[in-house]
Amino acid sequence: CCGGGAVPTETSNSRDKIIFKGKDSFSDAENADLKQEFHSFRAPSLVYMNGVVVATVEAHYINNTDQKSCVSIAAKSMKSNGGKWTEGTAIVFDHYDVNIDRLLSPTTLVKDNDYETTALVGGYGASTTPLTELGDKYWMPRMADGEVKNGRKETENKQFEWQSRSTSEVPYFFWEGNSTNRNRFKQFLGGGGAGIKMDDGPYVLPIQAVKNDGTKVSLVILAKRTTDRWEFSKDTSPAGCIQPAVLEWKEKELLM
Repeated sequence: CCGGGAVPTETSNSRDKIIFKGKDSFSDAENADLKQEFHSFRAPSLVYMNGVVVATVEAHYINNTDQKSCVSIAAKSMKSNGGKWTEGTAIVFDHYDVNIDRLLSPTTLVKDNDYETTALVGGYGASTTPLTELGDKYWMPRMADGEVKNGRKETENKQFEWQSRSTSEVPYFFWEGNSTNRNRFKQFLGGGGAGIKMDDGPYVLPIQAVKNDGTKVSLVILAKRTTDRWEFSKDTSPAGCIQPAVLEWKEKELLM
């Protein structure tokens, strides 16, 4: 996907319908002097929080130093009552895991406070094919956190920024000792798009995974909070159904 559609309001600039386009450049979230140009974008995610719409996306580029194909996470924001999209920033590379060359399928949740986000991201080495036998190739799930600047204040100057530590590990207890048997799966990553918060409380994060027999499926992570008490759903989709999205339907039912 080289762009995403914004729904113009009466006061918005209708010329700015394309949020991301090839050759866009973004500054790195942790090093503003590092500016990277991207040739394409895919797996967009849109969330709304506290008067601001945030668009998050995979951003693809070729590293000029070693010619590796790399993937970053980029984000822009716009006030929900109209206007222009911000210039945005990117997590050009994972500053805390040097084995990761690609950050894939950002799947975003809005936190309870309504001004912070967290996204499940698949961290991969340059030669790793997602949802396949890894062998000695590298994969690690990661979290990418951001916030709306001045989100707690009634001000016109609101825009999304990545937090000072832009990436981190997934919740320790989930990764190291999940009671719902994480070992059912060899690998998992987000479905792309956004997670949701059910009316009765739990967060639902769509993911895709590869089982021990090599079957690719979709399922959800259920979370009491955005950063803890995560567990896999017991059931999965039929084999081969991947890249899921979720909607709350009715009477506590989900549509995936």
